[in-house]
Amino acid sequence: MTGLKKIKSLIEKENVKQVILQFTDINGTLHSLWIPSERFQGVAEKGIHTDGSSVAMVDISESD
Repeated sequence: MTGLKKIKSLIEKENVKQVILQFTDINGTLHSLWIPSERFQGVAEKGIHTDGSSVAMVDISESD
């Protein structure tokens, strides 16, 4: 069983409702995004796109 399948199985077994994705920016500041557990596999396989201002990486006026 692959790592992704193990995580998906654990999410189902434990009835997890949300998954917290965490990453650091270039300065080492920790950022978090919450996604519904139903989206986990798609996000893990294809990634997730987010606006820089949504995670405080750029000012809203500089955002795309």
